[in-house]
Amino acid sequence: MFPNNKNNMGLKKDVSKIHGIGIFTDTFISSNQPLFLAITLENEITTRARYLNHSNNSNCYMIYTMNLGWVIFSKHCIQSGDEITVDYNSAPYFIQPPDPSWI
Repeated sequence: MFPNNKNNMGLKKDVSKIHGIGIFTDTFISSNQPLFLAITLENEITTRARYLNHSNNSNCYMIYTMNLGWVIFSKHCIQSGDEITVDYNSAPYFIQPPDPSWI
């Protein structure tokens, strides 16, 4: 499912302007690419997903797959150096919704 994920698609943790630490890419990511598993079938948040920050104008979204769980996909092309973000409003019910003051 993650064909370009041999080296984690260049994803890494770094200091975020949004909040604390975030996930960033150091490579170009094309539209609608699966990036990584965020939440397992047992509703466990993966280590990488713990660093996903919220944005109302996110560049990624989550899709539930019956064989893996919740997977992060790119909404559109993402440039090298960009932070990977999701809209917490579209997250599963057990994820804390965003504070209205968050971007």
